[in-house]
Amino acid sequence: ELSVVEHAEPVNSANESGSPATSQAEIESGNHMPSLRAIILIAITTLVIAGLGWLSLRPQTSLGEEARMAVLPLLDSTGNPELAWTSFGLMSYTSKLIESDGSIPVVPAGSIIGLAENFGWNGDLADPVNEELLSKLAQIYGATHILAMELESEGIALRMNYTLLEPEGDMRMGTIVGDDGTDLAQGVVQAMYGAMFRRSHGGGDIPLVSRDSFNNEAFARGMDLSLQGRCAEAVQFFRVIIEQEPDLFAPRYELAACLRIQGQQQEAEALLTTLIDEQRPLGASRQLAQSLMVLGILYNRTGRLDLSEQVYREALQISKETGEHVLEARILQNLSIVFKSRSELDEAARLLDLALLAYQDAGLETPPGHFYSGRANLSMARGELVEAEVELEQALQAFRDVGDRRNEAMMLNNTGYLRRRQGRVEEAEAYHLRSLEIREEIGDRVGVGRIYGMLSGVSSAQGLYAEAISAATSALGIARETNDRLFEATSLAQLANAENSTGDVESARSHYLEGRAIFVEIQDPLRTLQTDLKIAKMDLSNDQFEQVEAMARQILNASRESDIRSSEIEALELLGDMSAEQDNTG
Repeated sequence: ELSVVEHAEPVNSANESGSPATSQAEIESGNHMPSLRAIILIAITTLVIAGLGWLSLRPQTSLGEEARMAVLPLLDSTGNPELAWTSFGLMSYTSKLIESDGSIPVVPAGSIIGLAENFGWNGDLADPVNEELLSKLAQIYGATHILAMELESEGIALRMNYTLLEPEGDMRMGTIVGDDGTDLAQGVVQAMYGAMFRRSHGGGDIPLVSRDSFNNEAFARGMDLSLQGRCAEAVQFFRVIIEQEPDLFAPRYELAACLRIQGQQQEAEALLTTLIDEQRPLGASRQLAQSLMVLGILYNRTGRLDLSEQVYREALQISKETGEHVLEARILQNLSIVFKSRSELDEAARLLDLALLAYQDAGLETPPGHFYSGRANLSMARGELVEAEVELEQALQAFRDVGDRRNEAMMLNNTGYLRRRQGRVEEAEAYHLRSLEIREEIGDRVGVGRIYGMLSGVSSAQGLYAEAISAATSALGIARETNDRLFEATSLAQLANAENSTGDVESARSHYLEGRAIFVEIQDPLRTLQTDLKIAKMDLSNDQFEQVEAMARQILNASRESDIRSSEIEALELLGDMSAEQDNTG
């Protein structure tokens, strides 16, 4: 089977979760940037911090070894539609401020939004209605401290109310008044650090984004859009900042993350490589490990498995040095995907076991959906379909629990593939179509292409070869557009399968060989051998016995050298089929 299941790759990025996106019509009609300076007041008043003195008199918070901060979506109570961006924008901006200091890890904003929406977050930490949400934040993400914020109008100024929930259940509250949302967020972080560490927020000599309020707000607005899955709009904000201040880390990193999701791999790779080269001389840091991990994902998606492994291993070492157990687990899971792609399934399983231990070291009660997804893909690769079905359901439920629509769509797609392998073709099609619906909603162009590839396989299984060719052609076009090399090769193979079924042997051979060349290039020995088997079986149907025997023995030797048992068995079966055919024709 030359179709390929998708991997839910863990990414510590603000936009790693597929939060609900607006429709394309809404995206195209958005008009944000021209009004940005208009709503920033020329004079920035001195912040008035009410309650800060009271906070500083309280005992310092005792931080455990695995303390972790979760910042919930801000409650916008201003009633001003021009400030709608603050809910996710200032949430993410505040998370980034805390993370930049390095004193306490932060749950990625993208991981929190769907969960908060699923459990009806209303902005009040003291409300019993939110108890299940707070419990899930601790259980799923290991959050020990939870920060909630509310924005209100204070005459012509703004008032930020904030509450910090501590592990023991105590709540620290305060209020800051000022003219600018990002300045208020900085004030909240300073007050929180005064309470927790008896010192001001560090964050290095360079601020998170800029000393320019315009650029800070542009960044927060870009993050708001990114967290909604609207990367096409978000990149415009990040580019505006970079044009003015090209050396800033945060907007370049978030631009690279968005570009990768959009399939613009070349520019994303250049940005990430530059960021990594800049960060390495500064020593081990979370930012360096994250950048390396995202670059590793990009290398994997474009078929460069050796480079992917190399940067993952560097990221893994850094995460261990910095004591980031959750990040370590996510890197191990991504590294496992590399070994699965090479058909080294035992090593892939070992890395997943290490990832589970890292999650346990981080104090997480249950592993995230990515872990179950990895287990399911390994089970499918081993032909353990019953186990895979259970693990896929665990992954699907885990992603639904936290509102992660992008990975929910992946699991639906993979479940469709599993159903097809089980011979339940009509069920398979329904799963793929539901996945396609979600991906079109959230603007996941790469994912849409992968669904078309799966639908091609479904149509072929139903004997609808014209539809199969059409779907495979669509998948191939998107894979090439987004430089998705593995899925380009599988799309070529699916196209060849359908063409061969219609009797167009010449086109089928051409597309098989084109796909095979990519499998060789991206170091995928299993699918290289599977393609050779497809070509050999096609030749067998045309009674080209000498050619088939030579290829079958070549496949047999290569399978044994690579220890790929499934291809070895198929090669032996092919030799048997060839002998039987010769006897029938002789």
